[in-house]
Amino acid sequence: MINEDDGTFLMKNFSDISYNQMSGCDISGSGNKLFLEKVGEKEEDFNFKNWDENSPHKTYRGGFFWFFQTLPLFIISNLFENEVTESRFYELMSEDDEDNEDVYPPVKDLKPNQQQWHHFHFKIAEDLDEETPFNITWIGNTEDFKSITLYVWKPINFGLGRWQQLSRNTSFVDGKKRVELGNTTTDITLDDEGYLDLLVVVVPAMSETSYLQTNFVNVQIQSAGYKTQGTVQFDGMNPDDVNISHWERFIWSGYEKEGTSISFKFYDEDDGTFTLINTYDGDNRIVDISSIDPSVNLTVNVTLKGTLSASPELYGWGLSWQRAKDEWSDDFSSDFRIDERSSTVYVDNSKVHLYSTVNDWPMFGQNPRSTRLSPGFGPGTSLDTLCWISEERVGGDFKNPIVHGGNLYVVNRSSEKIYKYNLQGVEEFNHEAIADLMIQAYDESGVLEIKNSPAATTKGDIIVATGSSGVGGGIENEVVRISSTLSDSPDSFKRFNFKEDNSDFETSSICYDASPVVKDDKVFITSWSGDSSVINDVTDLLNLSRGNNKLICLTDEMAYEWSQDLSAGSFSTPAVGEDLVVAGCEKINGDSLFAFTLNGVREWSADVGPIGYASPVIEDDTVYVVSKNVTQNLVTAYTQVIAVDVTNGEIKWSRNIGDNRAELYMNAAYPSPIAYNDFIYVVSPDGFLHKLYKGNGTNVISPKQIYNKGIVSSNVITASPSLANNIIYIGTPDGYIHAINADTFDTVRKKQTDPVKSIVSSPIVVDGFVYYIDEDGVLYCRGERNTGEDNQVTGHIVSMPIELPDDLYWNKFLVEDTKIKTRSITYSILDEDGDVLVEDVQNNVNIYNKIPDAEDVESIRLKAEFEEDVDAEGVVTLDSWKITFTDDEPDPDDETSFSDFTKNMTDTPTFLIEVEDADGLNDSSARFELEYSNETNGSDIVDWHPVNVTWIDEPDSLEIFVNMSYVDVVDEIDIYHRIRFKIDDSDGNSAFSDWYTIQEVPDEDPPEFYVDTFTPDPPYISTMMPTCTIEAKDVG
Repeated sequence: MINEDDGTFLMKNFSDISYNQMSGCDISGSGNKLFLEKVGEKEEDFNFKNWDENSPHKTYRGGFFWFFQTLPLFIISNLFENEVTESRFYELMSEDDEDNEDVYPPVKDLKPNQQQWHHFHFKIAEDLDEETPFNITWIGNTEDFKSITLYVWKPINFGLGRWQQLSRNTSFVDGKKRVELGNTTTDITLDDEGYLDLLVVVVPAMSETSYLQTNFVNVQIQSAGYKTQGTVQFDGMNPDDVNISHWERFIWSGYEKEGTSISFKFYDEDDGTFTLINTYDGDNRIVDISSIDPSVNLTVNVTLKGTLSASPELYGWGLSWQRAKDEWSDDFSSDFRIDERSSTVYVDNSKVHLYSTVNDWPMFGQNPRSTRLSPGFGPGTSLDTLCWISEERVGGDFKNPIVHGGNLYVVNRSSEKIYKYNLQGVEEFNHEAIADLMIQAYDESGVLEIKNSPAATTKGDIIVATGSSGVGGGIENEVVRISSTLSDSPDSFKRFNFKEDNSDFETSSICYDASPVVKDDKVFITSWSGDSSVINDVTDLLNLSRGNNKLICLTDEMAYEWSQDLSAGSFSTPAVGEDLVVAGCEKINGDSLFAFTLNGVREWSADVGPIGYASPVIEDDTVYVVSKNVTQNLVTAYTQVIAVDVTNGEIKWSRNIGDNRAELYMNAAYPSPIAYNDFIYVVSPDGFLHKLYKGNGTNVISPKQIYNKGIVSSNVITASPSLANNIIYIGTPDGYIHAINADTFDTVRKKQTDPVKSIVSSPIVVDGFVYYIDEDGVLYCRGERNTGEDNQVTGHIVSMPIELPDDLYWNKFLVEDTKIKTRSITYSILDEDGDVLVEDVQNNVNIYNKIPDAEDVESIRLKAEFEEDVDAEGVVTLDSWKITFTDDEPDPDDETSFSDFTKNMTDTPTFLIEVEDADGLNDSSARFELEYSNETNGSDIVDWHPVNVTWIDEPDSLEIFVNMSYVDVVDEIDIYHRIRFKIDDSDGNSAFSDWYTIQEVPDEDPPEFYVDTFTPDPPYISTMMPTCTIEAKDVG
């Protein structure tokens, strides 16, 4: 995509561009990703087939009365076990033979309660990375056991580490039992010499003895099978087709996994002959190409290098150039020329904008830890004020809204579209085109539905995941990143497809019901199989353990980082702390809460009961989770809150909430909790709000009933509460939105939908407003804007270095912008290192005389600082800026000067200043700008108003005179603050005076009439209509 006016080229969709050649590379289905070509999966087995005494693989057997997971490997090897060297043993382990009745090694001197173990030591000779899946299988026999567990050794350093559990069987059998243990995982760490250690431990039942027989053990490694190198040569950029004065920058976007790389070469193409210009290794994302001759037909060649199991990913690249030697300009068709940008500033539609909100609610739980706390204010008593409702039908189920950058995003009622609203409730887009793009071509059954809330990245982009399900599953759902501009271009989308992007996975069937969570530049999301038959029948819920039940980590560019298996399907949004991510799943019998490092290493797991849709919350050193305490019939369950130690997974306390009746299994454990100060706030499905002490889970005050479910009613509370400024907001099935004091549980306000409709969404609270959705899909906004004392939004951008061309001089700074209040955008000139050279630079100013020692300055940067009152109407935008150069040597003494400022506040306020320029002045260009304040409306400006001028010595000097009685001011002036002046010289250069302080209160007395000046004198006797006059005077 070329923008000739701005001098930019952006290549983001590889399907829409032609190539000179492509080898060893492939393009994703949506065209927004280039990666190495896949050559099929590769599998390697490590076992004891063909074993001999020279084999690097070893087996040891041993036992003791106790075993713990931190028992060092070297202690086990040296104190508690012996190496097995008999070939007979290895022959028996080579094949999985169910008829094998041999007990080998032979059982000797077993003692009651003594644990037995087999230790397997495999040499792994493969080029692996941290995402390589290991499929580990052990099959054997034992008897009279309490448990049998398969462990893998996780080395740390200095011989220390931990035995990590891979699989376990706790089903006691009286007598002999054939046991199979196994797991497929990427969470494997080899030691420094490339060895993998497995341990099978059998614990006998009380007072029993148990032997251990291994029939078969195998480690299978699967690699993606990528080609290790690929190249693409793109068509050249012909200077005859675009106006290029000089090249500027090459910019690229991509993802280099460990062990992979992306590099570039630039060629000059001439009649099919390619001459290498230079090579770039890809360490930086911005390359200076200003030294390349602008006359070359610039051709870009990209080389991808990877491993057998990992490929880098290229998302796009671009070029920028300047069109004229005598100027540097940026029209912001892209952000290529911006080197620094605050998080409150974004580029859209060729303008630089400032986000219009102080606070956001960018994901389901407000923040990665999922505490559901607003950093600002809620409506409080202004809940009575209904601001607006949506005309469209949106939300429903767990499709809650989010707010980011002054816009509200929500999935529509039919789960196919994303709506974007500004915070006054005006719909900006009805995204038919976007919906079509999001659901295209990956599912033969048609539409891929969105069943959850979106999330916003730190870059302002929107992440959504699809959750279509069906009997038997088999649907390839996706995670999609949508550009914050929400245009209808395919370039606005990047997708993660479970199977397409990762050939490690055996099946592409996957479903995302939980909302994604964003932490820095990473996206975390959980999944399940998508087989709806297992959730339509409660008796089939045990089958939720089948399929792709994952915790997946992606980059915010939709590149795959890692995934880990969960023990069952997950419908719960994970929580992310500083160095740990915690995910829950619907495991009925066994561990259901899992903790991993941010790199995907499993730390612990805990059995807290099946976790439904409630998200865990991380607060300090504890994870708080709402789960189901299942009754014996499996049809009903109580809702419980459990506190888990974040360091080791140990349960600190648990407490049932709600009344004493169990709910239907599917109705339990819906709302997520709030963590605030020393308390946990949670709502039971049957309508009770609880305030629990974090330390032990006791109720601090009596639970408050906010909804009467009734004995036979099936409507339960599904919405999660939110908290802002010590007030809890929660919606209930009887149509009420409640505002409740968090200390006392007193009701501050409550308002009911009209007509009465159940509130199904979890409310979010931003800057004095609460947003929520009823069961018919109506989106409500209640409250009044309240940003507290911090009602100013600020931000800034800094340009790339601007180089002074040879034989030219610095000339003018030119800018086009839109302002709504004074100082809404201020500009400055920096040196290349970011130090200020000139402050408060104005449009059309000659900067040579402003820059200190300008003749020695070869490079500058521009900086724009934005400031906006969120309560003000209108927007602040930077549309373009420019630096011009001249070949005329400047005269340092040729500068417009302002002098002899005077003010007179005793009568009508007047201001006077003299201006002089040896090259002449343009008297019609003279203006003044005045800052003042009004008690009611605050500070405001008179923005560059015309003035009266009187020549002193035409055309070189004049006097500017301002009489405030001739100035039309909207508000009454209560205080004059300061004033400044501007004028152009005869060459069109603008000059600005300093600000002159006034800081005086104008006259507040009424005008005075002089009665003795009235005419005509009475008595007036005439047939003519009189003309009456009188003199009056006022000082303000």
